[in-house]
Amino acid sequence: PNECGLEIFEQIDTAGSYEFCMFVIWKKLDDDSLWYDVDSGCSCPVPFDNHRHNLTKISKDTWYNFEQSLKNHPDIKMSDYITILQKVKSYIRDSKIDYILE
Repeated sequence: PNECGLEIFEQIDTAGSYEFCMFVIWKKLDDDSLWYDVDSGCSCPVPFDNHRHNLTKISKDTWYNFEQSLKNHPDIKMSDYITILQKVKSYIRDSKIDYILE
C-alpha cells in the first residue's frame, strides 16, 4: 500500500485461522481521502496481492454502499461495525476533506 501512496486507516478480518475475509479502509496520502475494498480467500496468498482491485472512494455518492458493504461483511459483529463507522465519520468530520454526510 505505501508504494501506491496508501496507508491502512482501518481493517477487519472476520475469517478463521487458515483463511481471510478482510474489509480494509485506506487513506490516500496525497489528499487524505478514504477508500475501501474487500478480499477473501485461503491463507496462502497475501490479501489484495493476487489480483487487481477497484478501490472505492468514500464520498457522499458512495456512502450508502460503503455502509451496506461494511454492515453485510461476513461475520462482522455489530460492535465492530459501529466502531469502524464512527471512526470513519469522525475522521471525515474532523478533516478538511470536502465530504457531506447526512
